[in-house]
Amino acid sequence: MRTVTLVLVVMTALALVACGGGSEESGDTNTAADVVQNDQPAPEATPPAPPPEPPAPPPPPPSLAQRLGGREAIAAVVHGFAEKVLADRRIKRFFRRVNRESFETAMTDHLCHLGGGECQYNGRSMEEAHHGMHLTDAHFDALIEDLTAALDEAHIADAEKNELLGLVGPMRAQVVGQ
Repeated sequence: MRTVTLVLVVMTALALVACGGGSEESGDTNTAADVVQNDQPAPEATPPAPPPEPPAPPPPPPSLAQRLGGREAIAAVVHGFAEKVLADRRIKRFFRRVNRESFETAMTDHLCHLGGGECQYNGRSMEEAHHGMHLTDAHFDALIEDLTAALDEAHIADAEKNELLGLVGPMRAQVVGQ
């Protein structure tokens, strides 16, 4: 009887394995519900998010004219400069016949324009304005000294003062010897 029971148990086990009963590892175990779901079209995928906007470029740095305080502040420096030039024995003779108001307006516009401001300089070129004056390097140096003193009196920071003088300095070739 033991042998018969053992044979029945082994045969039952073989029958279960052969029919796919038992473990899910035995292959395809789809149900009818699975087959119906697989026949339906796949839902549409959500489109990917657009790439992030690139950061806005930083604003441009302020111009020298802006850092000096704008046209009004430049006009105040030029006014002080004109007073120094007209009192400077080394160069005042060159300004005897100059209309001071016109000179200050033109000089203000010129420096403002050089400094990247929105001022429009409509005056003559440096060569035309100084033609026939026979200015020397000493005259130009005196003018630069007076401009430097006016900038110092207006409490213009060294960086801006040096930047402005760096823009005026190259005009030496357009002024000296004309």
